[in-house]
Amino acid sequence: VIGTSSLRRQAQLTILRPDLRFVPLRGNVDTRINKVHRGDCDAALLALAGLRRSNLDRYVTQILDADEMLPAPGQGILAVQGRRDDDELRTLLAPLDDPAARVALSCERRLIARLEGGCRTPIGAWTRRSHERLRGDAVVAMPDGSRFARARAEVPGGDWQSLADDLVDRLLAQGAGGIIAASRT
Repeated sequence: VIGTSSLRRQAQLTILRPDLRFVPLRGNVDTRINKVHRGDCDAALLALAGLRRSNLDRYVTQILDADEMLPAPGQGILAVQGRRDDDELRTLLAPLDDPAARVALSCERRLIARLEGGCRTPIGAWTRRSHERLRGDAVVAMPDGSRFARARAEVPGGDWQSLADDLVDRLLAQGAGGIIAASRT
């Protein structure tokens, strides 16, 4: 019995292990870990970054790699928003810009928009630079993991629009449109 409230994580883990059962798991990281210790579930599926930030990574028993568990689109990317016409603020914030993160987020947002994905559809995506190429992985799944589409693509340079479009085309060719439509009902 695995504790998680993430449909995306549940769907992807079910694809790997259809024998698992899931229970909702809410609360801060300490609360979730305590629920495992109390026996509310056998394990909890949590973000490693959050455990490390909280200095609780000693509780980690297994790390799932991206071939097993794709993150949510945009996961781990922080944004600062300001008024468009405030040039002084824009100048102050400019050193915080991470061009690689901006490219990854732009690609993943385009993927979500083209798929017309929403909060009820488990979608994972991960965009990253590999040498002089931009690489992306994406998955769309039914919440119960019974149907899924998974794609990997790469493009030269930083053409994130082409990468997003290629990933979407590959996912749609595997039935992602039907999965998304079915998850909305």
